[in-house]
Amino acid sequence: MSHDMDSRLEPGAGGRWPGVSAMLVTDGDESRSLPEAPFRRVGLDVARADSLADAKRICSTLRPRLVFLPLNVDGRPAADILSKCLASQPAPVVVVIASHNEINAAAAAMRAGAFDCLFRPFSPGRLEKTIIAALKTLPEPVAPVGGASVSHNPAPLLDDEAEDAGPILAASQEIRGLLDRARMLAASDAPVIITGEGGTGKSLFAQEIHASSPRARAPLALLNAPTLTPEMFELEVGRHAGEGTLVFEEICELDARIQCRLLALIDEQTNKNRRPRIIATTRHDPQIAIREGRLRAALYYRLNVATVALPPLRGRGEDIALIARTRLREHARAQGNAITGFSEGALELLTRHDWPGNVRELVNLIWSLALTEQGPLITPAALPDHIGKPAADGPGAAPAADDVGFLGLPLAEIERRVIEATIHAENGSVPRAARVLDVSPSTLYRKLENWAKRASD
Repeated sequence: MSHDMDSRLEPGAGGRWPGVSAMLVTDGDESRSLPEAPFRRVGLDVARADSLADAKRICSTLRPRLVFLPLNVDGRPAADILSKCLASQPAPVVVVIASHNEINAAAAAMRAGAFDCLFRPFSPGRLEKTIIAALKTLPEPVAPVGGASVSHNPAPLLDDEAEDAGPILAASQEIRGLLDRARMLAASDAPVIITGEGGTGKSLFAQEIHASSPRARAPLALLNAPTLTPEMFELEVGRHAGEGTLVFEEICELDARIQCRLLALIDEQTNKNRRPRIIATTRHDPQIAIREGRLRAALYYRLNVATVALPPLRGRGEDIALIARTRLREHARAQGNAITGFSEGALELLTRHDWPGNVRELVNLIWSLALTEQGPLITPAALPDHIGKPAADGPGAAPAADDVGFLGLPLAEIERRVIEATIHAENGSVPRAARVLDVSPSTLYRKLENWAKRASD
């Protein structure tokens, strides 16, 4: 990402970094929440330090370029290690790991020079995005075996035969045009709103704008609006003020208190030269969100200077084959298997599929195929049964068997059953159920409260 996984770290997505090392400092169960796999997938050498003494030794001898460091290790503050690492040459990119009761210490670490802070518990998606962003700040290209330089901000792939694909793959003229628009907008500091269905790559386009902008060497923060707290907001604003880029993912689900603070921030800094670049993404219609009271109109009009509207994958026919072939090549290479591509029949089924989960759904399917199939070609028999068939909720689709039980029930009862079933399917998480149902969490909480009151009457 649960966290949106628009920018999922996959082999090739962040470039290759042979000879570059990352030090992961372990504190208790940190080894489980800070796995080595996502670092190794981008070619990083990983050294794990189990104590402050280990961290000191590794920092002085290995000179890692990336350091992931808890604020406290074995009950002792790690500020001394942070300062020693940052004093080395070249200084590494340091990401500190904190609990939510360590806001002040995290802010102090940022002021001391840390690049980012991960607050426990963090999702695999948040970790992966942080690794990508940290790699992009390294000041010089890294030369792999053979001497060819590798760009830290690889351009999106426009050639199906290219060996190292970027995070955005484009064969269609529409997506190429949107990439050109994103790069054009990158030259200014104007706010941008990126719209599109879930999984269409909104966060990737936000990162492309940042990477193509004069702020590319400054920090980029991807802030998940539904889970953002006022304290985390203030921390990020303080860290990025005047230099970096703040990306508010799913702006229509931003806490009302933070909306007020963000609006004030924009108004306060309108006439100042130094302020963070603001980019917002949403899968909702902002006008509907305004009418429902989920989004402040004043904030929307301040942000809506430029818009990038991403189409669903089902409207990008030629991109489907490009993404499928490229990501299969990358994943197969990473797994060391003998898959070389798709049969014509399998590729035709992929192209005909509606892809309700968009690029994210396609990439995850390709990853699964690379893990389970041996090749040399992916055939139609290897694809899930639903691939190539109309989406279940498409026009004219017959009702599913489970839906027939709703016939004859009042609409209010159907609504209640759907909401309760969705919350149950999301393991009791109202915010995640709200995302599935495309409503605000406050709407569900209000309905649950009303139902509880009726039951107690």
